[in-house]
Amino acid sequence: MRCKLSLTTSFGFVLAELVVVLAILAGLAVTTFPALSYWLARERLDTYAQALLATFSYARSEALKRGVPVTVCRADERGECSVSARVCSANEHGTLADDWGCGYAVFVETISAVGEGFQQALRVQAPLEGVTLQVKNASPLWFTPPVGQIVGGFRSFELVARFSTDSNLSKRLRRCVRISAGGRTRLINGPCPVRVAS
Repeated sequence: MRCKLSLTTSFGFVLAELVVVLAILAGLAVTTFPALSYWLARERLDTYAQALLATFSYARSEALKRGVPVTVCRADERGECSVSARVCSANEHGTLADDWGCGYAVFVETISAVGEGFQQALRVQAPLEGVTLQVKNASPLWFTPPVGQIVGGFRSFELVARFSTDSNLSKRLRRCVRISAGGRTRLINGPCPVRVAS
């Protein structure tokens, strides 16, 4: 006598198993979301800090190469220098005159064929997302030939991620770009040091 075996397999989930899996996934999402948000904010902040360093290096090298002053300034919606307070097109930076988060640009003075001078934009940075770029002195920065010095001495640019009100996170989500009178830049992890007047 032969026995015939019948194998039946089930490829579906029971409702209870599905609910347990969804509960585990929801728990993982809740516990990892703050860490993921912090990581994304830190990566964005580091990217913008490196872009600012590269902009200053580029402006300095263009001043040396062209033999004319090169300007870095806060840019408006048309890509022109703007010193006055205004609302960004992205509307997230408010009207702070010391916030370059709306974007900044590199300009060089150029003479047209008819002998008129005008500013030519060499590089324009779009508005920064999720980051504020605070500058103590919001006036434009000039790199001058022949050695690429800047006009006005030391300048500090502080990038702050708009992530959390927690003071410990706030200190870790800051980068400071300092530029010396000689045009050399330096990146500091954390807030810009306060200079004490003697």
